[in-house]
Amino acid sequence: MRGLSADLLDNDALTRALAVSADRPLLVAVSGGGDSMALLHLLRERLGAEKLIAVIVDHALRVGSDEDARRARGLAQKLGGRTEI
Repeated sequence: MRGLSADLLDNDALTRALAVSADRPLLVAVSGGGDSMALLHLLRERLGAEKLIAVIVDHALRVGSDEDARRARGLAQKLGGRTEI
């Protein structure tokens, strides 16, 4: 993700999320789309991969959704964080 900067994150929202998660990992909903992957990338840059868990929900509402979930998981794992589908 070239050209992205962790400075793009809303500091107030991030501060509130970290206050709620305290010393626990921060769960990040990831769909595999550009916006959620950019968010995951920016959070990893700011907080480190060990603080994050990417959560992918497959509602199985259409054929192929399981493949989309696996692709999102693979992309998230490349960033070094934990993932759950």
